[in-house]
Amino acid sequence: MLNNKLFFFQVSLKKNIPVIEKNYLNLKKFYADFSLTIICKDKELNSFSKLSQYPEIKIIKESFFIELQDFKKIFNNYCSNKSFIRENNWRISWYYQQALKISYIFFFFKKNIGNKLIEWDADSIILNKIEFFENSKSNVFGTLFEFNKKYFDTILFIFKKLPKYYLSGTCQFNSISKKDFFLLEDRLEQFIKKKYKKGEWISHLLGKAIFSVHKSYFVSLFSEQDLLTINRLLSGNVKQRAVLYFRSNLKGVLSDMQIEVLKKLGFVHLTYDHYDKVKAKKINNLRLLFEALKLILIYSVRYIYNINKIYRD
Repeated sequence: MLNNKLFFFQVSLKKNIPVIEKNYLNLKKFYADFSLTIICKDKELNSFSKLSQYPEIKIIKESFFIELQDFKKIFNNYCSNKSFIRENNWRISWYYQQALKISYIFFFFKKNIGNKLIEWDADSIILNKIEFFENSKSNVFGTLFEFNKKYFDTILFIFKKLPKYYLSGTCQFNSISKKDFFLLEDRLEQFIKKKYKKGEWISHLLGKAIFSVHKSYFVSLFSEQDLLTINRLLSGNVKQRAVLYFRSNLKGVLSDMQIEVLKKLGFVHLTYDHYDKVKAKKINNLRLLFEALKLILIYSVRYIYNINKIYRD
């Protein structure tokens, strides 16, 4: 049934195709009814066409929403600091992919494609089943490993308020229900009127928010995952769930046996930040175990410290 089907989506470069394929095969183990939409560069469409052999996978070109150069022109128009623009130039594509993700969320719900949408990062492989929704309500997740205050400065400027307590939502995935979307649409339209096509509108929104709040360059000033998380938390009556995942600086690819170890230890997903650079290298078992136990220890200590706030009444 459409109401129960899970719709995953991601923005990706061709370097992540092996990770996407592995993640797709794992998704099939956990979810009976799902689809996966991949948004890719127009020039990399042929590379992604091999994934079309899988019936659940659909490919969309980036230009369907907005071209990179058009995004860049709109985005940078909100910055009067030429030095900031020059320093930030190498990060434009990073902000662009966030604009594509938000644009797809609007496209998905406006086209009434389904009710349960999941943003999933293309460099991550699911290891254990995640309950993304309870009936029609999305579950909201958080990380105990990362927190960038500048993200929330930007989000505060957009939403005009933040929850009393929150974890960062940058845990490589996010659940979005139809109700979440309507709340997001209303809040974003209060910030900037929807006078443009979807991709252009989101480009204006990001440019206005980021450059109004931040007057000098910093590597990362906005997160669509945190935007979605705060949008959900502001709706009330929800408890954020901390997530244990494996993302480290290991310079190699894990074997099937090593991945099984991570599963047994309770990690919900594995993230490769630069798969193309490490795919030919292997990981020492002892080094992997050390990194895994270190992450579990960090997670456990921070969980205990935050538990009363995370699961407040």
